[in-house]
Amino acid sequence: IRAVAPLLGVPLIAGGGAGSIDDLADALAAGSDAVAVASLLHYGVETVGSLKDGLDARGIEVRR
Repeated sequence: IRAVAPLLGVPLIAGGGAGSIDDLADALAAGSDAVAVASLLHYGVETVGSLKDGLDARGIEVRR
C-alpha cells in the first residue's frame, strides 16, 4: 500500500484479509483511502458501530 498509494491518481480501497480493527487501521495508516470490511461484518465479528468506534479511538477519522 505504501509503495502504490502515492503513485495512483484515484482513491485506493484496501480489501481482503482484514481480521481485526487493527488490520483496518494499519491499511489506512499505510495510505489507503478506504477499507472494505465485508468478512468482519458478514461473520458477525464486528458491527459497523464497533468498527467506527475502534478506528475513531485510534485517531482515524470516520464518517458518522
